[in-house]
This record gives sequence, C-alpha cells and structure tokens, in this order.
Amino acid sequence: MKNLMLIALVVSLAVGAVCVADTRYRSRQLMSEIHEIKSETDKMRLEWSQLILEAATLTNEGSVYEFAERDLKMTLPRAQNVVYRR
Repeated sequence: MKNLMLIALVVSLAVGAVCVADTRYRSRQLMSEIHEIKSETDKMRLEWSQLILEAATLTNEGSVYEFAERDLKMTLPRAQNVVYRR
C-alpha cells in the first residue's frame, strides 16, 4: 500500500513538473511574440509618421509649383495668354 502511494506521489510530482515546464515554455513564447508585435508596431508608427510628413510636404503649394516647373516643365501663363469665358 505504501509503495502504491509512493508511486502515485512520484507520478504526480513528475506530471506537475512537466506542467510547470510546459507553462514556462508557453509563457516565453508568448512574451517573445509580444516583443515582436511591439517592435512591429513601433516600426509601423515610425513609417506612418514619415508618410504623414511626406504627405504634408508634397501637398505644400510651393512643392507642387516646384514639381510642376522642374519635372513637368510647366509654367504659369502670362496675363495676355489667359482667356476668360462666361
């Protein structure tokens, strides 16, 4: 009877130890995943900030005129070339 109780105790301790090890392993995996997600979030926030800054720069009226003149070879028409229609 004592041997049976001792075996049950040893088996219970072994199962408990395996459960603890498994829980620690899963916890480490989840912490690693959280760290990766936070890192990805930081990268996305930085990229978003850069895109907002770029959009603000590109929609600046001076930048639009500069792009039109430099890359598209466009110029503002002279007063005598403007035609008004009713």
